[in-house]
Amino acid sequence: MRASYLKSISIMELKELWDNKKVLLIDTRLKSEYDEMHIAGSIHCPAPDVRHRYQEFIGDKPAAFICNSGNRSLLAASLMMNLSGSKYAINVIGGTSAWQRAGCPLG
Repeated sequence: MRASYLKSISIMELKELWDNKKVLLIDTRLKSEYDEMHIAGSIHCPAPDVRHRYQEFIGDKPAAFICNSGNRSLLAASLMMNLSGSKYAINVIGGTSAWQRAGCPLG
């Protein structure tokens, strides 16, 4: 039996995975934060809503969760693992703040 694990990755690791289309990126911030700026192509789902929407994120690619700093995305990734039975979820450390500071593109 394979163990479940929650992986935390850096912004640069996310950028590589995202550029190569190897993750599904879920932005767990509030709608107002997402509307202000977000990573183009990311899916908006506030962290608490993962409880009701987790089935949307089950697929070929692992789900990576991002917020502003890494706290809400950690909650969302945890919910995803617990509710979906998924063996693997990703939390992005530093969030959209670090993405922006690194000069990565926003939509």
